[in-house]
Amino acid sequence: MRVTWLDFHHHDKDWVPDEPWDCELWVTADIGDENGSWSFQIHVCTYTSLVRLSKPKHCFLVDEYLGPEQLTDRLNKFIAAITKSTPGDPYGELARIWLWEYGKYDQRGRLIG
Repeated sequence: MRVTWLDFHHHDKDWVPDEPWDCELWVTADIGDENGSWSFQIHVCTYTSLVRLSKPKHCFLVDEYLGPEQLTDRLNKFIAAITKSTPGDPYGELARIWLWEYGKYDQRGRLIG
């Protein structure tokens, strides 16, 4: 499993912030392989920006944001680590962390089905 497509909600793909250690953005990532993929919404946050969020949910923490290639590489490493140790459905495991297109979440943002 890997990132097969990445879409940025409020920025151009090549956007890099003035302060890459202090930013947060939402992306939609299709995760899968050549047989298909599922979409996840991911809140990419630096550690510095995390303190400003009142209810941090579905976050993927990075030291700094340097562009889509670096983010894709970090996401792929994370996905490999999570799915390697998951005996069950890897998409379900990722859905506990990020917003999954087929997931049902309660008001607190927890996966309920």
